[in-house]
Amino acid sequence: MLLLACIMLHTMALHAAIYTVTNNADSGTGTLRDALTQAAANGSTGINYIYFNLPGVGAAAQTITINTALPTINSSMIIDGTTQPGAQLSVNGAKVIVQGFGRFAISPYCFEVLNADDFEIYGMIVRDFFDYIASGYYFGGAAVSLEGKSSKVIIGAVNKGNVFYDNGAGVLNVPIGGAQQTTSDVAYCEIKANLLGIKEDGITIAVSVQEGFNLSYVHQAVIGGVTLPEGNTIEGTSGCNPYFDGTSILIQNNVFGADLSYLQNSLINSSGSQVYLTSNATTSNQVSQVSVLNNVFGTELSVFNFSNINLQIQSNYFGISPDGGKTLSLIGTALSLTNLKGTVLVGGIDNTKTNIFTHAVQAPSNIMNGDAVIEAQAATTVELSHNSFYCNNNVPFLYTNTTYNTKPMSATLDNLTATSVSGTTRPNARVELFYTDLECTQCQPKTYIASVNADAGGNWVYNAPLLSGYGVMASATLNGISSEFTDPRIYTDSIKILPVTCTSQGSITGAVVVNGHQATWVNSQGAVVSNSPQLLNAPAGLYQLVVSQFGCTKSTGNYTIDDTRPLVNDNSKILNNALCHGSNGSIMGLVANAYVKSVQWLDANGKVVGSNINLTNVKAGAYSLQLTGANCSDTYGPVIIADITAQAIIITPGSEQINPDHCGLNVGSIKNIQISGGGPPYKYVWQNSAGNIVGTGADITGLGSGTYTLNITDTTACDLTTQTYTIDEVTTAVAAPVANNVKVCGNEAVLRVNNPVTGYRYRLYSSATGVTPLDDQSSGVFITKIKATGYYYISQLTGACESARTPVLVTVTNNPITASNAFTPNGDGINDYWQINGLEAYTTVLVQIFNRYGQRVYLSENYAKPFDGTRNGKALPGGTYYYIINLGTGCTLLSGSLTIVR
Repeated sequence: MLLLACIMLHTMALHAAIYTVTNNADSGTGTLRDALTQAAANGSTGINYIYFNLPGVGAAAQTITINTALPTINSSMIIDGTTQPGAQLSVNGAKVIVQGFGRFAISPYCFEVLNADDFEIYGMIVRDFFDYIASGYYFGGAAVSLEGKSSKVIIGAVNKGNVFYDNGAGVLNVPIGGAQQTTSDVAYCEIKANLLGIKEDGITIAVSVQEGFNLSYVHQAVIGGVTLPEGNTIEGTSGCNPYFDGTSILIQNNVFGADLSYLQNSLINSSGSQVYLTSNATTSNQVSQVSVLNNVFGTELSVFNFSNINLQIQSNYFGISPDGGKTLSLIGTALSLTNLKGTVLVGGIDNTKTNIFTHAVQAPSNIMNGDAVIEAQAATTVELSHNSFYCNNNVPFLYTNTTYNTKPMSATLDNLTATSVSGTTRPNARVELFYTDLECTQCQPKTYIASVNADAGGNWVYNAPLLSGYGVMASATLNGISSEFTDPRIYTDSIKILPVTCTSQGSITGAVVVNGHQATWVNSQGAVVSNSPQLLNAPAGLYQLVVSQFGCTKSTGNYTIDDTRPLVNDNSKILNNALCHGSNGSIMGLVANAYVKSVQWLDANGKVVGSNINLTNVKAGAYSLQLTGANCSDTYGPVIIADITAQAIIITPGSEQINPDHCGLNVGSIKNIQISGGGPPYKYVWQNSAGNIVGTGADITGLGSGTYTLNITDTTACDLTTQTYTIDEVTTAVAAPVANNVKVCGNEAVLRVNNPVTGYRYRLYSSATGVTPLDDQSSGVFITKIKATGYYYISQLTGACESARTPVLVTVTNNPITASNAFTPNGDGINDYWQINGLEAYTTVLVQIFNRYGQRVYLSENYAKPFDGTRNGKALPGGTYYYIINLGTGCTLLSGSLTIVR
């Protein structure tokens, strides 16, 4: 037999092989794809090893980019990235990067393991293998997908950890295509020392969120290990949901929902991501052993749907780092226990098993029936012992979907002194006592004090000096079932609110208070209006029930007692008094509540003067509003409308300041008129001689000469005062402009005023006495056609005032220049050049042509080579160009436009 065994071992060893990856390309000799292909061809007997010896140093050289799906792994294989020479690329020992590119056409998995008896992977960084992204989360695909049957799967080891991020999942073992894989069966799966959802430095959290791990067909799962270096650091939802009865799950020394420095991903923190343990097994023949030990949770732990479980949750940190220095906020519940049969122990027999729960339920509720720190629903046996709760936003432990009298276990704390605390529970139950947290609410059992046992009558007492200033809370346990703590609870399911009516005040009844030695109702101003859980004979308003239990205070939300009497709200009331003894008074803006069915306004004699909530067009007097409701009536008022009259409006004679108009420029004004009497504020209306309104202020400006009438009224409109004023016209002498004589060599002259004045205008005349100007310019520059030598005349004016005319002599030379305004350089011999006539009479001529952007395209002295429409030998595009001709004789420059026609 020994010989046969040796022969078999030797034969198996012959089938094992080592394949070394030396090429970081997607495919070809020495690539990862080539190694996986050769390993698959080698068969399933023995273990195939894939090692790495990629040339070069650094992340780029040690990165393998995958463009299509890698071969499926269907034989025993160990992939060890730590065999790669050179420095580590991650804090946990990874040395090789496998880079995907997002969604794959064939498969979004990096390493797809199918029926490989033994699969192990170490030192690999795998990223960007996913199907799609939605709302910041990756979906589909995985770094490692476990399918079919395997005896052993190991993902990572101390100093040989993997880094999986920006994938659909880190490690995936779930039904493919939505159907249960009845043939899938992983006997043992170990995940150690990995970074999942966190980048190589262990600090940088991936922007988009992946699933950490999801194990469904594993008999025995170990996540982390007994030493701290074996633990994983995981961002994103992770869980085990085995289809097998009797599963063993150990989760130990991991960090969930945070990086190595205990900082969180804000997206995960706001979305309520969780670690979940749930069973899909259909029988309960064997006990599922589940242990959650020494982990740090920055996210919820949820355990549900186990039909036979032995669950231990011990020495974990929920909402805080182990050193207490970093807060890990939990949006909702820290620990959820749902639909569990078997035994559940949270904590243990002494403080070495203590779980710390803090900073949970950060989506604040602070009232009964909100999220609790630990919630149990349909969990038959849940025991809590030696745990610590502090700075949470709601109750530490709650049996949900139960009423105050249907709890599986209960306890009370009835008396507290400096040397004693006592209460009641079930006979012979163990009672644990805790000091409450001082730093936050005094409503959390933070520090364990001692345990006592209840007597046969269910009474318990603890006699010993107690620390001053602390509250005390208790919980009781019997037969492995713990009670909720003795923090105050307010049950509001049966609350009934009665409104204020015409015959009675309101009330709020039906609240049930448990563990409260004092209950008070307070109104919206914070005043105590009742010292009982039942509020009776209360006026309309907002109320809160506040319950205290030896330093711990809880309160409900606001409850509203409505007033069903017919009433009006007069916060926006507008009272308009009657003016000048007229029927123009009104009461507006009243708002009737929903209980008013009809209204009537009555005057002082009881006569109905209106049936609308707004009363209009009435004289001065006293008016009352009769309000009729469904069951009673009420009266609002009386409201007094006064009669408003005033003394006459008086304009102080001579108080006005009148400024005349100048040269028709409309600069006249009337200001500083002194008004007295009447009922200010005054209303002003100015009209011109045609009756048109030209102003509505006390002062008026911008007037031309003429007569203007001011009409003044006051708030009473009982008086109207009118006064007429006259604006005179003043003329101003304007100096004649200065302009130089001009010599021109063409048929166009430019005449310029020396130093034109801003705000003035200038006119060009053909004679010294002509009526109609040739041109009118504010710039003082005139361009005009010239036929012969002669005089032109320029005047300066402001408004209607014009100066004398200044003569300007324009001398035309005997050699005028004419230039065509278009030519057609198309090579037909006709009009192919720009024609300028008369240049031969001048010896120094400079011709320039510019395009519409101001760029010069032609320059010539004496126009020796006529312009043919080209620039540097290349034809210019057709269009408009501009020319300047300097004859060099003192004549003004000749300029104009020129069109190239093509």
